[in-house]
Amino acid sequence: MPKSHLYWIFATLLVSIFSAWCADPYAGTFRYVMRKVRSRAIRPLTERELFDAGVAGLLASVDENSSYIPPRRYEKLNQEFTQETGSVGVLFYQTEAPAKTWVGTTLPRSAARLGGVLPGDEIIAINGVSLKSASFEEVSAKLQVPVGTEVSLELFRPATQKKLSVLLVSQRQTVPSVTGFARLNDGTWSFRLPQSQEIAGSENKKILYVHVENFGEKTVGEMRQILRQGVAENAEGLVLDLTGNGGGLLEAAIGVCGMFLPESTREKYYPCVWVAGAGKTPVVSSEKRIWTKPVAVLIDRHTASASEILAACLQDYGENGVIQAVCVGERSYGKGTIQEIFDLGPIPDDRYLENENDPRTLWEKIWQKPVRGGFRISTAMYLSPNGRVIHRFPKAKKTDEWGVFPNPGWNVEQTAATQWKTNKKQFDADRLEFDRLRFSGALPKEKWSSVYDFDPVLKRAAEVFNDVPKNFSPKTPGQ
Repeated sequence: MPKSHLYWIFATLLVSIFSAWCADPYAGTFRYVMRKVRSRAIRPLTERELFDAGVAGLLASVDENSSYIPPRRYEKLNQEFTQETGSVGVLFYQTEAPAKTWVGTTLPRSAARLGGVLPGDEIIAINGVSLKSASFEEVSAKLQVPVGTEVSLELFRPATQKKLSVLLVSQRQTVPSVTGFARLNDGTWSFRLPQSQEIAGSENKKILYVHVENFGEKTVGEMRQILRQGVAENAEGLVLDLTGNGGGLLEAAIGVCGMFLPESTREKYYPCVWVAGAGKTPVVSSEKRIWTKPVAVLIDRHTASASEILAACLQDYGENGVIQAVCVGERSYGKGTIQEIFDLGPIPDDRYLENENDPRTLWEKIWQKPVRGGFRISTAMYLSPNGRVIHRFPKAKKTDEWGVFPNPGWNVEQTAATQWKTNKKQFDADRLEFDRLRFSGALPKEKWSSVYDFDPVLKRAAEVFNDVPKNFSPKTPGQ
């Protein structure tokens, strides 16, 4: 090859390198910093640690809600959105004296139900490991495993005083995002608010109760089915519990909004999405109205994002006299920005790589057990139908307007419970035990009304339906 050709090739290569550097002059510098930190830092750091820290810092510069999503969290996030997980279908609870783990009930058509596991069975061991000192979270992790995983249970059945072993295979289970008040013995939910003689107006009234845990891909369909069933059963009111709901898919929240709103008013009042440089864009639900009765929306300091969209939407429509809805509880979290999530694809994960710096095996190991990461960026902000800004900015004060406030006269916190004031530690322990019993299907129906001893917010919400004309009287927007 003539030397002149080599000169041209070398010159072309230099131009290509210079062009790439000009197109992204910081990328090479960033790699240089990573290499220097890796080689000179006071403690050894892996490429993965540097990558995680670098991406996390980059996204944190956008705002407090933009973030890197490492593989372990990304897997869980996908499960929350798709509402699917691997499980053998055992719902359990634990007792302290004696320290034992019990089967509350099993999910319909689950491996546990088909395998003969019965409510009241004691779980002695899982995969040969005793549960004598296992925490609730540890037992849950052993029962919720990837689809196709074998799980062996050692059980003791008090009814027959016999021990038995069961081998189950984890199946794909749908995780409902909308739950009821308590599990029934057959593993389904009861969506009826418990009656109480102590609460005026609640006795002999059919009040529907739903708790939206988060907003996933199946939330709209779940709500549609539950509300239609409530209408068919002539329910007189609805408690829509959004406490502890950290958000989820915007489309799901807007879809649920539509189930309460008259179609004729949607062009007048609607939630808006504000995008920098593009202004306001209305977000109108295509769902048909299902529910026309009074609604008490429960909110607390953990009600955030998509759940705040739903709460603010119903509250504004209620204040405008379009529907009968009030918010009960305490001020919500104040997250009014919307994030887009981007998939990073398979990335190295220290769980599976013995030597992540070995170029000969790195990508082979990644593709053998691919794990995905991602990141989210705040791209927009939402406003309530009346134009209220929900977002709490970093320098916001308590006196500023952010979040969703309970309607006047309906502010109440969990600290209002009598037992909480006298012995908070015991109150928290009793509340946790009560909730785990009702969520596992082991709480007798005659004890359901005891919830009002633990939940002053729910108790106050039940009182909303005492005098509907008085409690749901609209006010002029802005008052």
